[in-house]
Amino acid sequence: DSLSWAEDNPIILVKYDSLGNMLWNRKFSYVDSYQDYHDIYDLKSTSDGGFIAVGEASDNDEESPNFVFPNAQAWILKVDGCGCLVPGCDSDCVVPNCATEIVDFPPFDSYFIYGPNPVSQSLNLYFDGGGINLEGLSFRLYDLTGRLIDQFTPYQSQTTYIWDMEHLASGEYLICLCQDDRVLQQTKVVKLD
Repeated sequence: DSLSWAEDNPIILVKYDSLGNMLWNRKFSYVDSYQDYHDIYDLKSTSDGGFIAVGEASDNDEESPNFVFPNAQAWILKVDGCGCLVPGCDSDCVVPNCATEIVDFPPFDSYFIYGPNPVSQSLNLYFDGGGINLEGLSFRLYDLTGRLIDQFTPYQSQTTYIWDMEHLASGEYLICLCQDDRVLQQTKVVKLD
């Protein structure tokens, strides 16, 4: 099992069997926010066949316009036995039966699945891509008045994007996957304090 991080690239988690055959690999990417750097400190196997990774997000440049005090936050990344941060991201993989709580996530639609909903800190958005061209794609977050709150451009498919929602006011929001001005998929998410 291994975990790696490269600047401007996603975190890549890979699981091998006892003979060295790769069972799966998963990519995780933080959506740009005021926390510019993400460091990984440790990775451990869990009893359900998954993994927990811990790290820190920080902005160490006090001159940066994104600098916010405190300038570091710890994070924990937990994946199931199939490497999914959002359960069900791999329909071909079966997670071994275990005594952990099963979280109810929305069914996989054509391009992405997400969770948790409601969300209080980070929304985990698994973007499958569904074979579409990435040119002109963006994920957009709107409030219910139609005002654009945040957006990012997915740079690759089959990646889990971790979107910081902690700074948002509580309420309902609309997540849209758009290609230029065309909406490909949309869903509501509830933000809690």
